[in-house]
Amino acid sequence: MFSPEPNQYGSPAVYLAGVGELMTETAGEVCDGFIAHGFTTERYMREVTLPALQRGRAKAGKTMEGFDFSYPAFIVTGANAADTAKAKAATKKTLPSTVRRPPTRRCSTCTVGATCT
Repeated sequence: MFSPEPNQYGSPAVYLAGVGELMTETAGEVCDGFIAHGFTTERYMREVTLPALQRGRAKAGKTMEGFDFSYPAFIVTGANAADTAKAKAATKKTLPSTVRRPPTRRCSTCTVGATCT
């Protein structure tokens, strides 16, 4: 029902947020960019997120060149090193355990992002 006129600036970029492998791979395949979850660990990013994005890009016959990536990182600071250490410890207590301890392996009974033992 809505049919906009041609835009002199072109089509808007489409970004998709995700955590799991399938949503992330889909973003790589059909989107212009990806928004990672703020609780994503460096290890999860390296071992799960980036490979899934690359698989999606490959499915679409594209590379990662020109693909945008957004990561809303947490920054914890204090007035000095001692205050920063206290703030960091207090922040870790409020995060879910899956953030403090990234997945170590996947099994058939858990979802991506769950921590297996």
